[in-house]
Amino acid sequence: MMINRIDTLRCIMGKTLTEEYHEFAWKAFKTFGLPLMKIRVIVTSSQYLFSSICPLEFDQLTLNEKKILEGIGTWQD
Repeated sequence: MMINRIDTLRCIMGKTLTEEYHEFAWKAFKTFGLPLMKIRVIVTSSQYLFSSICPLEFDQLTLNEKKILEGIGTWQD
């Protein structure tokens, strides 16, 4: 297996700014339930391999990522 690249995907409530990973981000959110997460993905010539997951701190969000949260709305009990 030859590794082409290692990507770090930033997921905000199942959304991401990286178009290539839109569907993957949603599936990861539904599976793990973490509102903010970083996922490492190993990309080979034939497949994408899940490598690791860790929380993404709110203060690490970019302005565009914060806009994703604003577009989702507010939490309600």
